Formats: sequence, structure tokens, C-alpha cells
Amino acid sequence: VITSLPPPDSGADLSYHRLDEQLALLAKVLSAGDDMVGLEQLEEDVD
Repeated sequence: VITSLPPPDSGADLSYHRLDEQLALLAKVLSAGDDMVGLEQLEEDVD
């Protein structure tokens, strides 16, 4: 549920403004293993 939105004239408030910064973050996220992101792995899931 979205309870409020910023005014339409407020502009974007991005932490990663430049495309190269965004792509570097995307590559980092996509290359992260399960152990790095804190996913739980159950014994019966190990194949």
C-alpha cells in the first residue's frame, strides 16, 4: 500500500544517478551468491 507520493515536480532522488553507477550495482547484485545475500538453505535443498 502506498500511503503518499512526493510532489510531481520534486524530481528523481536516486542514489545512483549515472548509468555506469547503476550498471555496476546491477552487476554486483546479479553476481552475488546465496551466501552473500543471506538466503537460508535447508539441508533438503542441497543437491
